[in-house]
Amino acid sequence: MSSHEVAHICSQKHPVILLPHSHRAKANDEPEGFVKLLTDKSNGMILGCHIIAPNAGDLITPITVAMHHKTPVKDVAQACFAHPALSEAVKEACIHATSGQFIHM
Repeated sequence: MSSHEVAHICSQKHPVILLPHSHRAKANDEPEGFVKLLTDKSNGMILGCHIIAPNAGDLITPITVAMHHKTPVKDVAQACFAHPALSEAVKEACIHATSGQFIHM
């Protein structure tokens, strides 16, 4: 099963940001993967995140820091992320969780 098929199954309940929309993933020729963010809609807190992608260990860092410091997802969405970078997929997931909007789709 490809990461796109897994992302489609997961997206039925939670928004999924596909890495092919990331400029860095395209430049690295590694467009397979996705970021799925789980949030509490009542208070905007991040509950968890699933990342299936190259460098997933690096991509999860902003989420783990936000969860540790009890930072609402809207604050992570407003943070400055480097461009082009794979971590933009994390920012995009946070933006989508707060506004339903996308940057690169």
